[in-house]
Amino acid sequence: MKKSLLSLSLFFILTSSFSQDNIYFIRGKKVEANVLEISRDKITFHLADDPDGVTREVSPVDVYMIKYRNGKEEIFGVKPHGRIEKYFSNGKNEYYLLSVGVGQSHGFLGLRFQHRWGGLQGWGYHFGIGVSPYGTAEHPATLSFSAGGKFFFFKGCFVDLQFGTFPIDKMVKVQADTGKRYYYNDSIRTAYGPSLMVGGDWLFNRYFGLTGGMGVSLNVSRPDFNAFQFAVDFGLIFRIPGRKESKPFHDISVGKPTQ
Repeated sequence: MKKSLLSLSLFFILTSSFSQDNIYFIRGKKVEANVLEISRDKITFHLADDPDGVTREVSPVDVYMIKYRNGKEEIFGVKPHGRIEKYFSNGKNEYYLLSVGVGQSHGFLGLRFQHRWGGLQGWGYHFGIGVSPYGTAEHPATLSFSAGGKFFFFKGCFVDLQFGTFPIDKMVKVQADTGKRYYYNDSIRTAYGPSLMVGGDWLFNRYFGLTGGMGVSLNVSRPDFNAFQFAVDFGLIFRIPGRKESKPFHDISVGKPTQ
């Protein structure tokens, strides 16, 4: 008896799951419905939970796919992008950035331009120019620069190899009378060389965000100063609008009632 009731319950569950059509919209919403008619200009249907209610209609251009109760699928448009691509200008995660900040890629204190392309993994290049207060004894303030390439291993997370100027310190070791050694900065100057950094670009919305990274720089211009220097980057991101995006569709969550 119990086995019969279980079989009957499974029958009703399976029957109810295939008793309606599923309409998938371009914007990602799914509506359970009973499709009545499909034409070039409109798709008419009843909501599955209100089969005797108002007849509704939507334009086929707003619909990605209809999955009918018999299992058949009919494709109408382009599949909507996932949420991971929400803030990028197109499906290839390509965008242009202008950032204001401090660090290696900004020329110490300045501006940086960047272009990224690819998918979840992608590539990019950047140029930066700024001002460093650590020049020479005769010219304390100098114009600084940087240029490099990035590999984005997941969305905005990157490995950055660049070449440019950066401030570097000269550590001096002193033997005191007590037998202890003391270290202090004798001076700071502007050097140049390659830098290897790991960081990320985080977009809070379509146009604004933060960028940051850290790593190490190699001094190739001042042999009397330290060979390696800690590298850091931080700035505010402003995404440059790209190509004109398609105009948003009207609210098609459940379609509009027919007249």
